Amino acid sequence: MPPSWPLLRPACEADRPACAQIYREARRAAFHWDPREYDLAEFAGSSYGEKLWVAEDEEGGILAFASVWEAPDYWFLHNLFVSPAHQQKGIGRALLVHVLAAIGRPVELKTDAPNLVAKRLYEGFGFQVVEESASDPVSWLKMRLA
Repeated sequence: MPPSWPLLRPACEADRPACAQIYREARRAAFHWDPREYDLAEFAGSSYGEKLWVAEDEEGGILAFASVWEAPDYWFLHNLFVSPAHQQKGIGRALLVHVLAAIGRPVELKTDAPNLVAKRLYEGFGFQVVEESASDPVSWLKMRLA
């Protein structure tokens, strides 16, 4: 019997170009105020030294990725991006469940305040807003899961 999809697993080096592509596409869609073109180097810098997981389809295509880094007293969920073509299908939720089970708690993250889909996702897991910023060009929320 094949595993249920998406398959959630730690990323390997060969996954990094696909993750970089998702990073580029998802940031372009979500961060319309940011004109930068994100490339493999930008993704590499954003995920350097972090634990990385992916969600893949039945053919091995990468649908989403998440990365975290360990601070002294908590984990920081730095990236959680789903390919725009596969959003709103439960993939990000499944990946978040997997990552939280792997790392434990407490966990912190930041998300753009206008990103209500992300805010609702994290609140559904019990994350609470612990800090808000009205920075320019977009405000953000710092959230924590104890």
